[in-house]
Amino acid sequence: MDRMTVKTNKTYELAGGADEKKAVERLGRYEDMYAAALEELEKTAEKLERLKAENKTKTVAFRQLLGDKLRLTEIVGRIELWIK
Repeated sequence: MDRMTVKTNKTYELAGGADEKKAVERLGRYEDMYAAALEELEKTAEKLERLKAENKTKTVAFRQLLGDKLRLTEIVGRIELWIK
């Protein structure tokens, strides 16, 4: 990945020759990715709750969703570690 920013004393600046508009567009795509991961995590958690309510915790679907929830939780956690 070609960086568009450089870190200087806990702040960020545009790297030499970087286009501000392109940097903002890239930031927007990162924010979209984060929002999509949060939304998918929420939907997965809802599906898990539905299956729990139906007492279907031993099903393949439940176990797959549980794995998905763990993966998404890890992704969201890593993003939040760096952006918050």
